[in-house]
Amino acid sequence: MNEEVTYNIVISGEILVGFELAQVQAAAAELFKITPEQASKVVGSKRVVKKGLDQKSAQLYKQKLESIGLATLFEPPMVADVPSSMALEPTDEEKSAAAEQQKEASSGNKIVCPKCNLEQDEAEQCSGCGVFFSKLKKAEQTEAEAQSDSVEEDIYEEEVDYNSFNKNAIIAAAVAAFIGALLWKFIALAFNYELGIVAWLIGGAGGYAAAVFGSRGQISGIICGILALLAILGGKYMAISGFQSEWQETLATLSETDSQELKDAYQNELVLAKIYVSEVNDDTSMREFMIAYQYTESGTAESIPDEDLTYFKESTEPVLRNMASSTPPSYEQWLQASFGDQVASYSTFDLMQESFGLIDLVFLLLGVVTAFRLGSGESGD
Repeated sequence: MNEEVTYNIVISGEILVGFELAQVQAAAAELFKITPEQASKVVGSKRVVKKGLDQKSAQLYKQKLESIGLATLFEPPMVADVPSSMALEPTDEEKSAAAEQQKEASSGNKIVCPKCNLEQDEAEQCSGCGVFFSKLKKAEQTEAEAQSDSVEEDIYEEEVDYNSFNKNAIIAAAVAAFIGALLWKFIALAFNYELGIVAWLIGGAGGYAAAVFGSRGQISGIICGILALLAILGGKYMAISGFQSEWQETLATLSETDSQELKDAYQNELVLAKIYVSEVNDDTSMREFMIAYQYTESGTAESIPDEDLTYFKESTEPVLRNMASSTPPSYEQWLQASFGDQVASYSTFDLMQESFGLIDLVFLLLGVVTAFRLGSGESGD
């Protein structure tokens, strides 16, 4: 068994004299086929970029990296046993014989074939193995050039996988998204107005938090985008829910206060209810009642749309007949029926749907896209 020596190529993290940091980072990004942000992490850190090379290939890699300003070194060589029949390096006996042949050939017009080591008179073709010396030399040059070209293709194969899942980055994005949702609710309730730009800020905050912890790749970007979407919709939901709670509290306060205006409205509806049951007995009189007491915006009874008449029959007439009954609702019951039931009849999701407009959609998309781009390591501009 013989031993085959291989080398690891390591960039030390230092920049060679005569090169600028920005210049080296740009060259590394182009050579390694990575983004400028990724290149900034590579330049300035010590890492292995290629393993298991023979001395000739290792030297080619070293020259390529140093040509762009990266200080490069060989790790201590690794030794692997290979069968003697497959050894690339000649044995001690073969080295001694070749040296002796070359010594003898140098005294006369003799050459030694680099392929079969046969000493012979100088010629274009080996008399032993038949190889043409010029073709053999050209083939060796072509192989060297091919090895040099391959440096750009696979020199970065040992680098960090930037599509790997980064747990800490995702946790940071989730925390930022949750805080953003709470911020949405606080701003909406404090100013009694929803600002669409807050959605964009939520997405940017989540993506930035993930980027700070080294988030990279489409997987992280997609997760950050989903977290931003949930945070934006969650913040809007909490804001609407907060508005509902405030409305209910306001209604409860009204029922407890001695509001003369509301009591006058209650008494007025009692009077209208009695007039209604005494005067209205068909559609014609109903239309006239709607015109007289402003239950419609139409100018004449004949111009009242059928839809308005149907709505009056289904929604208003039952209330008036109940108010005109022998046991009309109390003031508190009337207040709850007039305002509280209307608030309770709308779910939070219904209110969200009604309040969601084009501007909301635009800022929602901006927030999600921003979170994705920052979370995946892409440029934010």
